Amino acid sequence: MIAMNFVTPVRSVNLRYFSILSRISGPFTPQYIGSLEAIAWNQENLAGSPLHLLAVLLSTLFCWLLGRKKENRLLAGYGASALVGFSLLAFIGHVTVVYSIRYQLAYLVMGAPLVGIMVGRIRKGGIRNLTMLGLLIYALPYLLISNMRPLIGMPPWPTRVGSIFTTEPAEILFALNSGNLDEYQRVTGSIEEKSCMKVGLWLYHEDLEYTFWWLLNAPQSGVELRFIRTEPALERYLEPDYSPCAIICTQCQGLAKVDGLPLNADFGQIQLYLGE
Repeated sequence: MIAMNFVTPVRSVNLRYFSILSRISGPFTPQYIGSLEAIAWNQENLAGSPLHLLAVLLSTLFCWLLGRKKENRLLAGYGASALVGFSLLAFIGHVTVVYSIRYQLAYLVMGAPLVGIMVGRIRKGGIRNLTMLGLLIYALPYLLISNMRPLIGMPPWPTRVGSIFTTEPAEILFALNSGNLDEYQRVTGSIEEKSCMKVGLWLYHEDLEYTFWWLLNAPQSGVELRFIRTEPALERYLEPDYSPCAIICTQCQGLAKVDGLPLNADFGQIQLYLGE
């Protein structure tokens, strides 16, 4: 997870970095190094935080080196506890997947006050102010040209969509899955045409369930969404008396009916079952 943070926007630098990692035996397998190529520095699901991570680690180290005073010992213990928690993420079992970089957010949040205290101890005001100004400038590219939520849109790269001030909300919502937008809109549009207020869901755990809620403006619009099928461990939470007038399904290929509702349309990835 630490290695994920140091993928840069420059391909030539990355290739050199990957070459160095490949010489280290142990966790850096060819498959893992290959997955690092998918990391985009400004993509919120994948982006690393090299400066933040180093700042927290160095602040913890300095507190240990200055550990004579009680305050320093407390700060060092706090930093060490946060670091141990970060290390325990290895036991989750997903740390070799590039998306797992999101798990380190708690560590960076916990380390923020520690870094603030150490910067505040810089005696020369000019250096302290310059440090803070540098941190603000460093943050600007991530804010202005975020891959999926940019203030300045530059599609198709480095941003997937246009500016959030001018782009349709639905396009922003599907920035990572733009190919699904038309299909999802057609499904929810058909449900709205029938004025159906009770919708059943039969989805895979990786399907974009929240997008159906947003497109149907549920529950504010009065539309109810309930799962009618789920994982065995969660079946006890289903509502057996729930009778939907529409069913959105991503696991029903080839089925003409589901719970008595006929197939209204097969959009490819999604099947819609709709009553009269």
